[in-house]
Amino acid sequence: SCVRYRTYEVWRAKFLYRVVEECHRILKPGGYCLINVANTEKHPVANDLGTFARRLFDSIGEIRLLMNSLPHVRATNGHSYRSEPVFVLRKFRRNMRCDRR
Repeated sequence: SCVRYRTYEVWRAKFLYRVVEECHRILKPGGYCLINVANTEKHPVANDLGTFARRLFDSIGEIRLLMNSLPHVRATNGHSYRSEPVFVLRKFRRNMRCDRR
């Protein structure tokens, strides 16, 4: 998806936010969606997702996904693993309208 869009701002609006909106649309009330994204050195992807998702979902939690680091790369904590956030999103139980933008 990052090849298709020339800038982060366009990618965020036309891909990331649209994926989240589509997940919200197809979920039944009370349904859950889990999304694994992380901030990068250049772009606050996880931060932007969290801010946007709060407009659509009534419950936002986070779990940490532990991932192996490459043998020659050590995570900043000195361990051979790193973690990324997995957002746990829950759709409103009742039909609520909210300002998404």
